[in-house]
Amino acid sequence: MKLFVKVVFLLCFLCCQVLCKSNVTISDCDKKLKVMDDAVKKCLIISDPDMKPFNTTQELKESFCEPYKGWVKEINDYRDCMKNFQRTVFGLVVRNMKKNGEKYCDNEEHRVMVTKHSKCMGPEVAEAFNLISNRITILVEKVTDRPDINELIPGLCCGFHLVLDKIEKETKKLCDKNTGLKTGKFVRNLIRDTMSEAIELLCSQFSTKKICKEKLPAMVGELKESFNQNSPVYNHTVVTSLIRFFERLDSRVNV
Repeated sequence: MKLFVKVVFLLCFLCCQVLCKSNVTISDCDKKLKVMDDAVKKCLIISDPDMKPFNTTQELKESFCEPYKGWVKEINDYRDCMKNFQRTVFGLVVRNMKKNGEKYCDNEEHRVMVTKHSKCMGPEVAEAFNLISNRITILVEKVTDRPDINELIPGLCCGFHLVLDKIEKETKKLCDKNTGLKTGKFVRNLIRDTMSEAIELLCSQFSTKKICKEKLPAMVGELKESFNQNSPVYNHTVVTSLIRFFERLDSRVNV
C-alpha cells in the first residue's frame, strides 16, 4: 500500500512538473509574440502607430537605425516558440528584415532617400496606413481559414501579388504628391523585400499575377473581395497572422 501511494505521488509530481513547464512555456511564448509583433510594426514603419517623419538623416539614425537591430532580435527571439517548418520560413523573413535595416541605414544615400519618403508618414496618414495594414491581415486570415489546406499556398502567393499592387496604389495616392517621389513604389519594395525569400521558397508555381489569374481566377476574385473589407479590426500585424498560417500548413508538410 505504501509503495502504491508513493508511485501515485510520484506520478502526480511528474505530471505537475510537465504541466507547469508547459504553462510557463506558453506564457513565455505569448509574451514573446506580443514583443515580436510590436517590433515588426516599428521595422515596417508604415504599421508603426507612432509613425512620424524623420526631419534629418541624423534623426533617422537615432530613432530608427540605432534601435533597429534590437527590434530584429526581439522578432527573432520568437523562433524558439515555433515548429521546424514555421521556424525555417520565419527565419527567412527575419533575415530579410535584417537586410532591409542594413540597406536603408548603412548607406548615407539610402538614409537621405528614406528621410525624404518619410515626409508623408505623419499622424495625418497613420489611420490610412493602419487601414491598409489591417486589410492585408484580413486577407491572410481569410487564406489561413480556407477549408481546403491545398489552397493555402496558392492563396498566400496570389494574395501577395495583390497586396503589393494595392500597397503601391494606395501609398501613391497618399504620399507621392507630398514627397515628390515614388513613395508608393518605395513602400511596395520594402514589403516585397521583407517577404522575398519566403515567397521564392513557396511560390514557384504562382510567381506572377498573370499565372494566378489564369490558374485561379475564382480565388483571385475572392482575395480581392477580402482585401476590400475593413473588418474585423486586428491589433496585430500580418506577421502574427502568417505564423498562424504556417502553423496550419505544418500539418500538410508533416514536420
